[in-house]
Amino acid sequence: MPCWWALADLAAACGVEAKEIARLLQAPSDEEPDVEPAPEPPPMDPALESDDPWVVLGVARSASAAEIRRRYLELVHEHHPDRHAHLGRDFEEAANRRLVHVNNAYRELRR
Repeated sequence: MPCWWALADLAAACGVEAKEIARLLQAPSDEEPDVEPAPEPPPMDPALESDDPWVVLGVARSASAAEIRRRYLELVHEHHPDRHAHLGRDFEEAANRRLVHVNNAYRELRR
């Protein structure tokens, strides 16, 4: 616990006005500060939950290998965990689960 009187003396010595010192030394509130809860990771896209690799990648069954690869790279870019790391561990893990699903679908279509 800081010595309030020492802080007040220091502030006065620095030329801080008495009203400002009184405002700064008011007792802190006993209430908890307003802390926003961490946002929930978005639910997995229903297309990504599918077992059908065509649906997961969002391409037609008649799509060429180049179209499939382009769509795969778009999804990797969108769902890469590093793009979501700044949002917190839950978002990063959710993105990783999505990326694993996309990778599995692409691997299956390449066979």
